[in-house]
Amino acid sequence: MTRALKILKNFEAFLLFETETKRKILPLVFLGVIIPGEIRYLFIFLLITKLLPLNVNAGSLKLLLSLPFSRAELMIFSYIFGFLMVSSATVIGESFFFGKVDPMIFFENFIFYSAYFGILMLVTLKGADSIIFPVFLLIADLIGGGYGDATTNFYKLISPLYHKNLIYSTVLSVALLLISFFVFIYDRKEKW
Repeated sequence: MTRALKILKNFEAFLLFETETKRKILPLVFLGVIIPGEIRYLFIFLLITKLLPLNVNAGSLKLLLSLPFSRAELMIFSYIFGFLMVSSATVIGESFFFGKVDPMIFFENFIFYSAYFGILMLVTLKGADSIIFPVFLLIADLIGGGYGDATTNFYKLISPLYHKNLIYSTVLSVALLLISFFVFIYDRKEKW
C-alpha cells in the first residue's frame, strides 16, 4: 500500500511540474486534440514534442532527476500524462461534435501516440533536435501510406498513422515505445 501511495505522490509532483512549466502550450494543444478528424494526429504529435522529449532536448532532465523520480518513473509518468490528455480531449471532441464516442478511436490514438512518443524519445536521446527529424518521419509516414490500398502497400498495414492492420501497427508501436524506454533507462548520455 505504501509503495502505491509513493508512486501516486510522485505522479502528482510530476503533474504539478509539467503543468506549471508548460502552462501556456498544453491548453492550446489540448484544444487542438479536441478537433475531430485526421488533424487530431498533428496536435497529438505537437503534444508529444512538448512532453519528456522537450525536457531531454532542453537540458531540464537534470532538474527532473533531482526531484524524487527515477528514470523509469519519468518516462512512464510522461507517457501516461500525455495519453490521458489525448484520451480526455478525444472524449470531449467526439461527444461534442458527434454525440458518441467510438471505442476504436482510443486504440488508434494509442497506436499513433505510442509510436511517435517512442520515436521522439529515441531521436532526442541520441542528441538530435526533438522536432525536425520526427516531422520528416511523420511526412514520410503520410506519403508512404498514402498510395495504394492495404493489399498493394504493406507499409499501410504497419503505419502508426494509417494502421490498417491493428495488430501489426500495435506491435510496431509498442516495440518502438519499449526500445525508447530501455534506451532512456540504460543510455545515460545526457547533454547537461
